[in-house]
Amino acid sequence: MKVDKNIIPDDKQFERLFRNLFEKYFLSLKVHAKHFTGNEDISEDFVQDTFTQLWEIRYSFDFHGSVKSYLYQTVQNKCINYLKRLKVEEKYRNFNKLKIREAELFSNDFIESHVGSILEKELSESIRNAVAGLPDRCKETFLLSREKGLTNKEIAIELGISTKAVERNMTRALSRLREILRNYLTITLIIYLFII
Repeated sequence: MKVDKNIIPDDKQFERLFRNLFEKYFLSLKVHAKHFTGNEDISEDFVQDTFTQLWEIRYSFDFHGSVKSYLYQTVQNKCINYLKRLKVEEKYRNFNKLKIREAELFSNDFIESHVGSILEKELSESIRNAVAGLPDRCKETFLLSREKGLTNKEIAIELGISTKAVERNMTRALSRLREILRNYLTITLIIYLFII
């Protein structure tokens, strides 16, 4: 149906025109939109929105021009805007994921569960190495005291040495361990200050 330039059509004429346009172009416009969006429902929405827009401007729209071009261009613009919005949303989601991961890395729970356990393992390893590096009698004295819970007198009897010798061995062992712990506490303090 063509619209006469000199006659302003009534709504019944517009309805017939729109029905014809809708039947003629709806399916191909939907396929066109789906090519860009990959989503049938969104494509259908875009096409329906386009026809709604055309209906709203029906009194001022130049129907003597290419209605087909208008329909395709409008649908395509909606698809482009949709894809741009998706791209922005994807960037925002990725940014948020990064921020959440960063927050998790610097949370107290992470520090306590990861950094704490790492440092604890390092400390245990350092103490084991320090004890293993002690002279034999010194090491035996320390292990009997800490692992078996023996008193100095019991250790002296067990090893066949004097109580004074037990005390000297314990002093040497504890001095070495204090040195290890001092280094460990310095490292812990540095890590704590860096994280906070």
